Amino acid sequence: MCRMIVSIGRAKVSDVVAAARLMGAGLTARHEYAQVGPTGAPGGITHLDGWGLVFAADDGTLRCYRSATGITADDAVEAFPEETSDVIVAHVRNATNPDQIGMRFVHPIEFEISGNPAFFFHNGFAPDILGSACGSSDWDSLNLLEWLKPAIEADDTTDALERRLGLLPPTTTSANFVLVQSGRLIICNWFDSSTRTPEYYTMHRCDGPNRIVISSEPIPDIEDVGTWQPLGNRTLLEIPFATFGDHEQLRPHY
Repeated sequence: MCRMIVSIGRAKVSDVVAAARLMGAGLTARHEYAQVGPTGAPGGITHLDGWGLVFAADDGTLRCYRSATGITADDAVEAFPEETSDVIVAHVRNATNPDQIGMRFVHPIEFEISGNPAFFFHNGFAPDILGSACGSSDWDSLNLLEWLKPAIEADDTTDALERRLGLLPPTTTSANFVLVQSGRLIICNWFDSSTRTPEYYTMHRCDGPNRIVISSEPIPDIEDVGTWQPLGNRTLLEIPFATFGDHEQLRPHY
C-alpha cells in the first residue's frame, strides 16, 4: 500500500516532496481509510516505510533518491531547495508485509530498457503475479515489473500493457504504477473492480495552465480538492517527454 505523485511541467522538486510528505503522514486522506479527528482535520493510514524520488535533470539525465527512512523523519526532504524539473515522481510506502521493510523494498525499482535506466513505482498488492511456485522474488512489486516488462519493451507498449494487465490474477488488489524512462512516462490506474476500497486505489488528476499533477490523493496545497478529477479505473497514460506542453498527448488511453 503506497501513495504516489507525478508532476508534469516545470515545478520545484521540494514542492512535490512536500506533497508526498503530507500523503505519507496521512494528512490528505479522503478515502476508505480516512478518519476525521476532533479538529475536523482529515487523517488516515500513514506511509512511512521508506520513500523514493525520480526527477529529470536539465542535462537530460534522470536523478533518483531512495531512503528506508519514513519521509516525515528524513532530513533529506530539505535537500532539494533550488532544484526544478519538468518531470517529478515521488512515492511513499506502507509495507503490506512487515517482513518487507528496508532499502531492498523501497521504490522505485531501477532496471534497464535497451541499455538505458528506467524506474518503476507501484501501489497495490500482487501476491500471485507469477504463481506461488514460480515467483522469482518474494517481493510482489518486483514480480509485477517482471510480468509487465515484455509489454513495456514492446513497440506497441500501450496496447501490450492493456493485454498484459487483463491477464492479472484476481488476487491482485491494484497494479497502479508509474514508469519513468528517458523520453517517456507511463502512468497506470488499474485495480480490481470488486475491491472494497476503490477510493483508496483511485488516482486523481489536476490540470493547470502549465502543469499537470496526477496523485494518489488530491493535495490541497497544490490545488483545491474540488479541482481534482479522478482517473477512471483501467486508465493508462503514455506521455512522451517531448510533448509535455501538448495537452492532446495527455488524454487517457482506454
